Amino acid sequence: MQLIFIIMKQLDKTDDLMIALANAGIKGATIIESSGMAKVLYKLESIPAVDILGHILNKENTNASQTILIAVSDDMVDVVRKTAKDILGDLSIPNAGVIFGVPVSFSEGI
Repeated sequence: MQLIFIIMKQLDKTDDLMIALANAGIKGATIIESSGMAKVLYKLESIPAVDILGHILNKENTNASQTILIAVSDDMVDVVRKTAKDILGDLSIPNAGVIFGVPVSFSEGI
């Protein structure tokens, strides 16, 4: 079993992603509102890189991001990855999203 993390800023694609995951056989996911490190650092006036971060942040939608957690059997990992990339696009493009999996040693209630 794996816990798949999908971190995305493309909030307009959340509904499409959830529908595509459901159609691919994924039965549940948890969506958590989140924010990135750059947003937090931008708020700290004592950080020398504030000017650079401010320039970056003003060009991007940094008000919100989402972290989606999906626990799946090992045989469904590639299905989740493909589905996420189909909706989010090329994940090597900045701010397209991040996806990674972590092995789960035990679970209850899934």
